[in-house]
Order: sequence, then C-alpha cells, then structure tokens
Amino acid sequence: MLLGLTTRLRQARLYLRTSLRAGTGDFDEFLASVITGGVDIIEVSQPGVDPQLALDHLRRARAAAAARQKLIAVDDDPELAGRFRADVLRLADPAGSAQARTRLSPWALIGATVSEPAAAEAALADPEIAYLSVGPVFPGPGRSGTPAIGLDLIGQLTRTAPVGSAEAKPWFAAGGIDEHNLDQVLDAGARRIEVSAAIGDSPDPEAAARRLRQRLDERWRTDPQLRRSGPRLFGKRN
Repeated sequence: MLLGLTTRLRQARLYLRTSLRAGTGDFDEFLASVITGGVDIIEVSQPGVDPQLALDHLRRARAAAAARQKLIAVDDDPELAGRFRADVLRLADPAGSAQARTRLSPWALIGATVSEPAAAEAALADPEIAYLSVGPVFPGPGRSGTPAIGLDLIGQLTRTAPVGSAEAKPWFAAGGIDEHNLDQVLDAGARRIEVSAAIGDSPDPEAAARRLRQRLDERWRTDPQLRRSGPRLFGKRN
C-alpha cells in the first residue's frame, strides 16, 4: 500500500543529512545501506554544488528510496526543490515558507530549522510548515555555525508539540547527536532525531543506522504516551 507523505513523515524516526559523497564515490551504495539500516528521510545537502549535479543525485536518491517509500528532502533550495518536484523541502529560515510554497507541488511538505523558542512557536503556528528540525543540540559541524542550544528547547517541545499527539507537528532533535549522547536526547523527550556524521562518517553506515534505529524503536515501544496514541498518530492526508 502506498502511504501518503504526511503518514510517512509521522512514522519517521531517523532523518539523515548527507553530502553527495564525492570524496568516497559511494553515494548509491551508501543510500542503499542506510535505508536498509532504518533511515526514514534522507536529505541531500551540499551547498554550492552545481545545481544539475545536485538534481542528478536527488533523482538517484529517489530511485533508491522508492521501493521502501522513504522520503527524500531538498536542503534549503526552493528552486532546486521545484525542479526536482520534491516531496520534502527543509528551510533554514521558516519565514520563507510562503514564498517557497509557490515553487513546490501542492502536496509537498516543508520543514523548518529552529534554534530558539520564538522561532519554534512561529513554525508550529505556520500552516505551511509540516515539521521542525530543532537544534543544534550539541556542538559539532553545523549547517550555519549556530551555537549549540542544549536540551531546553527539546523539553519545551515535548509539552507544546507532544510526540503522542496526532494534532502536533512532528519534530526532530538535530545537531551533534550520536550513539554516545542519544540517551540524553531521548531522556529529554525527543523521539525523532536527525543525524549526519553519526552515520555518514561511520565505517559501517548500515550498522550505525541500525543501532540508532533500534534505540529509537525501543523508546517508541516503551513510551506510554505513544502506546496510547497508536494509529491515531498517522494521518491519512497527503
């Protein structure tokens, strides 16, 4: 059964940002391995690359993801997302959501990066925004040099956008998250995460993805809020 985009987004737990992997030349093999390992959303992100090269890699990513109905996201480039007819576009600045919508198909999902409470509140209220990427939680090679924000905003979102609520928008804790600090993020209330180096820099990306996914799945199984919510979490709307 082909699932709608919103349902796939709500079911997603593990979000991966990856470059074009020009240095290793293993883009297609890498995608196949991380999808097998349990990644739900793959965002292809390499600022400054030739747009045609980026489009080619996005199409290859879509082909790799299609059989398992995984989502492919475009990183902060509405024009490229429009050419790709993207299912998902993630914006670095949520204030651009209305303008970005004009470049996208009506059913495409828009995500937003937020790093402070006011931006999170605005994104949650914005009808164009379907999900949030919250961070960077920990120090690391971030997308724009934003200082680490810690876990306070994660705790706030567990109250304002509960993971077990079918009405709340999905959100992913992001930035510097790896196997060593994942429990801190989960203990703070996150149930979805976004990673990059934790999988992309691993000598065995499939195994790294699988370990992260297993720990996320365990929290979903044992979280009383999620057990009560059950199928109500997953909308039928595209």
